[in-house]
Parts: sequence; structure tokens; C-alpha cells
Amino acid sequence: MDEELDTATIKLMCELQRDGRKSFVELAKSLGVSSHSTAKNKLTTLEERGLFRVRGETNAKKMNLKIILLFLSTFSEEDHNKVLESYKKCPRVIRAGSTIGEFDIFVIAYIAKKNPIESIIHGQCFGDQGIRIRNRMVLIIGEDMSPEFFPILFPVVTDNIKAPCGATCYDCKYLLNQLCEGCPALSDPYKTKK
Repeated sequence: MDEELDTATIKLMCELQRDGRKSFVELAKSLGVSSHSTAKNKLTTLEERGLFRVRGETNAKKMNLKIILLFLSTFSEEDHNKVLESYKKCPRVIRAGSTIGEFDIFVIAYIAKKNPIESIIHGQCFGDQGIRIRNRMVLIIGEDMSPEFFPILFPVVTDNIKAPCGATCYDCKYLLNQLCEGCPALSDPYKTKK
């Protein structure tokens, strides 16, 4: 760890990771300090330094969502960058980044349990961009996952015809064959004109 944090600050972080709704009075008690302002100041400092944030997470199992891990290998740096940028814009993606090894991209995403995995792997998202994928591997996370909660950011639904990644749903074979419900950011994925 590059940042040196005192024991009380680390304990504060652990408490908030367990329960982000704890009051500063409760946090001060857990830290063994008398003033709630001490806990508040420590959290403010962490946030200002960009080291920590408190936010809500979603129980994927109870929301009836599948969590998938997708590993991709691309042919070129240009393809790598296009794929990664496309996935980073996808509302279903929880995390995406580069890796070193056989695969050069990883994606953690959610899909509705009724959607096949293919909708996010082979869908329209890359067809329009001429991106070539050398190899892919998909893992579906089991229902006994731990932790059960994920930082899923549900999209703001818009009236656009293009998804945030730039793809269109209305001409995607997965949507047309009712194998996918379309991008969750679109109010009507079948819509062809704004």
C-alpha cells in the first residue's frame, strides 16, 4: 500500500465496508474515540484523497441477475482499445480492464437470468466496429457467490436509439430473435428513429 494509514483509519474503512449506513456516532464507538467528528474527519480525508468511497451495492441473486466473467484475447492493440472502451460504456458492465497473460481483457458483467450469455458476448456491440476477437472464455458465477453484493450501477433510461457503447439494438439478431431484452439504457431497444 503506497498510502500509510493508521489503524483507526483502516478500522473505519472496514466498518463502512461491512455497513455503509453506520452513523458517525456508531463509527466513533467502534474506533474507540469519544467524538463522532473524529470518524467524520477521517472519512472526509479518505474521500478527498481519493482513497475510499461509500456507496450502495446490489444483491445480484435477489435481483435475479447472473454475474459473468468474460476474458477476451484481441489481435491488436487497436482492437484491444476498442473492445475495452466499448465494454467500459456498457451499462451491464461492473468492471472491465486489461490483463497480462493468455487473455488481454477481463469483464465482470451482469445479465438478466432470462438472457443468454451470448447477448453480451457476441451481440451487436462489436459488429458495427469491425473488431476481431481472437479468443474468449466465459465463466458464470454460481449462486453461492460471496460477497452477494456487487457495485452495479443501473443506467438512466433514455429515449435514444443508440446504446451508450454506440451500438444499435433494433437490428441485433439476439434482440430480433427474442434472445436478449436489449440494452438496459434504452427505453425501447426496437426503436429505429429518435
